[in-house]
Amino acid sequence: FPTRRSSDLLFFGPKTEPGQVIWAAGPIFQFPSATPNALGSAKWSAGPNVVALVMPGKWVIGALASQLWSYAGPASRSNVSSFLLQPFVNYNLKDGWALSTAPIITANWVTTQNKWAVPVGGGVAKTFKDGGQLMQLSVQYYTWITRPLASPQTDLKITWSLLWPVKRGIDIQ
Repeated sequence: FPTRRSSDLLFFGPKTEPGQVIWAAGPIFQFPSATPNALGSAKWSAGPNVVALVMPGKWVIGALASQLWSYAGPASRSNVSSFLLQPFVNYNLKDGWALSTAPIITANWVTTQNKWAVPVGGGVAKTFKDGGQLMQLSVQYYTWITRPLASPQTDLKITWSLLWPVKRGIDIQ
């Protein structure tokens, strides 16, 4: 906590026109995959998740929310009832650069103290092509304004993502 989930997401949403709110909902499943086992909940969990966003001009603004409840696993381990909210704001600059924030806010409903982990921060990203492959490199830094005592105070995220966009009449240089 803050939790990193080994989970599978499945979204279903309606087709939208440009300028409309894009949204989708579906199930999330979490599997007991932590090694060693002490690093995870050791529980099988599932629940709902939803995402919504808008893209006015150079902005991408939205949020992802999910709730997990455990349904199987060792009786000796605590049950899971965890909430995740990830608001995101992205401002696209020139030449593939962007400023963004996407804090992962979590709540552990099972614990009696320090239920919430709330980070603040943000970073920068660069989208580019290498050998025809679209990719993105981003660096983000967050610090927690509230967190469980055993959690780290800060988080530096460096992410490299390969991208396969769906062609919709937009040409990315």
